[in-house]
Amino acid sequence: MAQLGQFDITNKEQFQELQKELFDATRQLQGLRSRLNVLHQNKRRLEITLGELEEVPAGTNTYKAVGKMFLYRPRDDLKNELQKSIEQYREEFGVLQQQANRYEKKMNECESGLKELMVPRK
Repeated sequence: MAQLGQFDITNKEQFQELQKELFDATRQLQGLRSRLNVLHQNKRRLEITLGELEEVPAGTNTYKAVGKMFLYRPRDDLKNELQKSIEQYREEFGVLQQQANRYEKKMNECESGLKELMVPRK
């Protein structure tokens, strides 16, 4: 690898700018990936709950946990709430996935720019 001392001033500035952009994109991507993992876990939890709720007979009393208390909810209402929540998670997951794809693309561009700057010029 070429050392920074071999670059002229403009290349040093470009290198530092690309390095900063790469760092920022990496940090943003890591944050998005952790949010995507949390969303996926929450969605999966709701899907499991919905699956278990499907097996409950129609006349059974069902309750929803709200803080430290439980509220009576009719089974069908509870199923509808769960389905709406799952759909919201899917939509949010799609949006975050698109953002993550953009940051990955930006990271790749920065990396290729850094590699380009590090190639010794003759």
